[in-house]
Amino acid sequence: MMQQLNDTFHSGTKEYIKHLENQLERVQRKQQEQRDGAIPKLQNSADKFSQTVDNLQKSMNQMFEEQLQNQLRLAVSRLQEVITTDIQRMVKHEISSAMKNQHTAVTQNLIAAMRANASTPVPLPPDPQQQKTQIMLLLTNGQLNSAFQQALSAADLDLVMFVCETVDPGQVFDQTPCPLQQPVILSLIQQLSDDNLDDNTELRRRLVVSLTVCIL
Repeated sequence: MMQQLNDTFHSGTKEYIKHLENQLERVQRKQQEQRDGAIPKLQNSADKFSQTVDNLQKSMNQMFEEQLQNQLRLAVSRLQEVITTDIQRMVKHEISSAMKNQHTAVTQNLIAAMRANASTPVPLPPDPQQQKTQIMLLLTNGQLNSAFQQALSAADLDLVMFVCETVDPGQVFDQTPCPLQQPVILSLIQQLSDDNLDDNTELRRRLVVSLTVCIL
């Protein structure tokens, strides 16, 4: 009797253990299937996240580049303003000194002429077209300094601007030394820097800067 009970107990125990093993195997297989299915999803999510990060980085780089370019443009603009202000200050100082010297020389020449009691006929007003023709002849012969000097001597800004617009800037500013003499350069700067003039402002500004470089 006891032997039968013992055999029955062992048999039931084995069946129960086998049932547990089968149940555990099914659970493990199900978990493995879930893991196998989750891996592609995780990989896909990782790929999407990586793509999002790349796009974000590209957007940030582009934004930083645009901000940097804007800052550089602003810095260059401010630097140009500072340089222009410094050049104008230097030009005014040079012109002031040159004008004082020129005024002294003119005064001395006038006193000498008055003392000499020279009787000279009053010249007729020059013909602008004739002056332009003479200036063009000087320019054709490569006499740049004489052409500018004649225009300045006429005290006619329109005539000065005619020469400035006619002459190739490279003929004046790309040569070393500059073909214009310093008194001519200073007189040009003085007339072109007149704040009361509104015509050809950009051209006059470029010429003043280039002329200033020639005397620095």
